[in-house]
Amino acid sequence: AQKGLERLRLQRELSALYEQGVALQQAGDLAGALAIFQDLLVRTPEYQDVRLRMGEIQHTLKVQGLFANAQAAYETGDYAQALDLFEQLQALDASYQASTVQDRLYELYMSMGRELLESQPPMAELVPKALEYFGRALTLRPNSPQAAQEKQLGEAFLQGLQGFQQGYYDPAVTNLRAVYDRRPDYLGGMVLRLLYEACVRSGDQYRRDNDLGFAYQQYRQAEELPVDDKTLARERLKDIVPLLTPTPTP
Repeated sequence: AQKGLERLRLQRELSALYEQGVALQQAGDLAGALAIFQDLLVRTPEYQDVRLRMGEIQHTLKVQGLFANAQAAYETGDYAQALDLFEQLQALDASYQASTVQDRLYELYMSMGRELLESQPPMAELVPKALEYFGRALTLRPNSPQAAQEKQLGEAFLQGLQGFQQGYYDPAVTNLRAVYDRRPDYLGGMVLRLLYEACVRSGDQYRRDNDLGFAYQQYRQAEELPVDDKTLARERLKDIVPLLTPTPTP
């Protein structure tokens, strides 16, 4: 009888502890609830759903910690750290503060991408990484005109650069001109310098093919660009203009 009464007392004690832990969990005191459930687990390893509740609490605490740290990094301007933490958070629990996390990620992707494009000195090799950021921003907001424009400009620049490096100067001019017309200072003005030289080299190709009209147009386009030194384009124009003037009939 005494053993039975002792077991009953213990069961009542465990039940009271369990109910207290559940109440604390429901009230949001996760640390307090976790401490009680840990005590229960030590005393009775398989008591009701204690293990499940502890797992839920530990998950929630981890998610909350990640969110708090990510917000702190974001507010102090440590965008690289903030981005890493917000991505970890989304991978761990995409439903937690979903709207805020997606807004932060979008802002960070756009900021990190633009930061790469504005780096000094400008480096064309950073454009693919910037495009990756803009692509992720578009995944979060498919209708974002800002992200779409950044992606279009980056892709056009890379196509223009590739054409220039491979000697396909007409496509290079077309793509680089598309970037220059929308953002003349793209990549620290690199697009302007490349467009100028691509126009001159395109004109040279047309001249070698004896297509003087198109050569003149390309040289003229290069001469009209606001580069610091237009000597090369002006020399080409000076050389080709006499070839375009009809010889008078005797």
